[in-house]
Amino acid sequence: MKTTTLYRTLTTLALAAAITTPSLAADLVPYRGTVAGQINGDLVGELTSSIRHQGLHVGKGTQETTSINLLAVVSLLGGTPVPIPGTATTYAANGDQVHLNFTLIPAGPSPSGGLLYTGTYEITGGTGRFDYAAAGVSGDLGSGALNGEAVLVPTGPTSLSITFSHAFDGTLARPIGK
Repeated sequence: MKTTTLYRTLTTLALAAAITTPSLAADLVPYRGTVAGQINGDLVGELTSSIRHQGLHVGKGTQETTSINLLAVVSLLGGTPVPIPGTATTYAANGDQVHLNFTLIPAGPSPSGGLLYTGTYEITGGTGRFDYAAAGVSGDLGSGALNGEAVLVPTGPTSLSITFSHAFDGTLARPIGK
């Protein structure tokens, strides 16, 4: 008898917890735009960026590349390109953030002397209207493709300047409250 009561109590608590903490699948909307700017890095860890962002559902803002594998970027100069992983944060004009991972794939020289690349991005979260975790949204938060051109200029024995521009096209989880 006590086992049945305990089982019913635990079942009721589990159902109540499931009801009060819903997990919603993301409603994906189109996300496309352009990103352009400059990244300056040092192979020993320094990384700065100045990047403009224009994207559907985010608007005009800035973007900060928070990490990029500069050794993989330098491999482009040596003629042995490898995929280049990184992370970035896009800042909307009001300060809301979109966090993402990206991978760039070198695609060869451009007619203007730069390097062409393709790649992918995956949204991993955000803040403000992109704080999907706080709203109980989980699963696919958006992803897509990008393509562009970069110019790499060595600025010292262990440093590099990258000027780039690319277009992106994919999806983003619908901003909270929209």
